[in-house]
Amino acid sequence: MAYKRIYIGIGMTIIALFTIISQIPGVEIQVSDDIYCAGTIENPCISYLNITSTLKDIFVYNKDNIELQFTPEIKEYKLERKWGNYWREVNFSQKVRKDRLYNFKFVQGTKYQFRLIGYKLDSKETIKWSIDAGNTIIDPVWFGINISKIEECNIIYWNTTQNIYKDFTFNFACPSDYFNYTLNPKYAWCWNYLSWNNSFTLNFSHSFLYGNISGKIIWWNESIKIGEKIIENNKPTCRTIGYKIKDKNLYFKKFVGCSLDKDNLCVICDSKRDGNADGIIQSGESYKTYCIINSSIQITTRDDAEFLIGFDLE
Repeated sequence: MAYKRIYIGIGMTIIALFTIISQIPGVEIQVSDDIYCAGTIENPCISYLNITSTLKDIFVYNKDNIELQFTPEIKEYKLERKWGNYWREVNFSQKVRKDRLYNFKFVQGTKYQFRLIGYKLDSKETIKWSIDAGNTIIDPVWFGINISKIEECNIIYWNTTQNIYKDFTFNFACPSDYFNYTLNPKYAWCWNYLSWNNSFTLNFSHSFLYGNISGKIIWWNESIKIGEKIIENNKPTCRTIGYKIKDKNLYFKKFVGCSLDKDNLCVICDSKRDGNADGIIQSGESYKTYCIINSSIQITTRDDAEFLIGFDLE
């Protein structure tokens, strides 16, 4: 019976392995369509692959148990194979049986169903990966969750007053016969001993920079306000007036409040008429949610949400 061997080497990726397999004569490969996905635990990116070798068995060898990476770079991925009604993880690095040298075998004529599950570094990323099947390129896309704010922005102008200061140097001259000062601590004094009954001492505690004993002077600087000037200020200010969901716009109404969920997967709106319009669904409130599921926008609403009539995508 005809067969083909594939040996996994250092640097090979899971996409490269599928490319090599797809280029073997007689191999048929199908991959599911493009999808919108956040690539989170709650909303992973999932592509389905069916591989059938119509002419020969294919053996995959991974003697060094090399872990196959994914390109382009993502946070994490795992590959699962369908067994009956269940999915089991497969990584092409563990041997099927201890008494076999190969790690995986594609039996001629058997369709193998795989699903590739990816987790993104950022839910807004668009990840495109491709398999070169020789006569065709299979290039599924994991589109990022394309929900963004629609903002209305203006520039606010205002004036403020700023004081204008100038530095001046001042001094003090001791009017008596005796003078002294210290810098640490800063202290200056002057005194006169004309007689014990007619003497004075002047203790000067003003902060100063330096002094001169022979000249009986100390100096200091002060910053004095000499005027004012007007400062013109401005800053942009924005408010959210809606959300752009894929190619549709959802504008707020006076009676509706909306918010994004924690994973930026859905816009949640509730009514002020029978609720508090805070974008959080609570019991008794009329609401609508707009979520990107796969490649479409899925809308859910309370059955009797008459207070939200006229509020929808544009």
